[in-house]
Amino acid sequence: MAVPTPRLDEVRRAVERTGVRPEIVPNAAHPSTWWQKTGFIVVPKKDTKAQIIRKVAKELQKLRTQT
Repeated sequence: MAVPTPRLDEVRRAVERTGVRPEIVPNAAHPSTWWQKTGFIVVPKKDTKAQIIRKVAKELQKLRTQT
């Protein structure tokens, strides 16, 4: 279900399409790659983490096939 190198904007759109309002932190970096400001998204937990990831992954696939 994975797509190669999803961008922050793609993930945001996929999360929004699942009916959830994400909180976006655009200039954040992971401590091990502090020079890459890739950002992250916080999603309210209404389902399990695995269920949320699967829903977002399906939406990412749909977005990639549309463009």
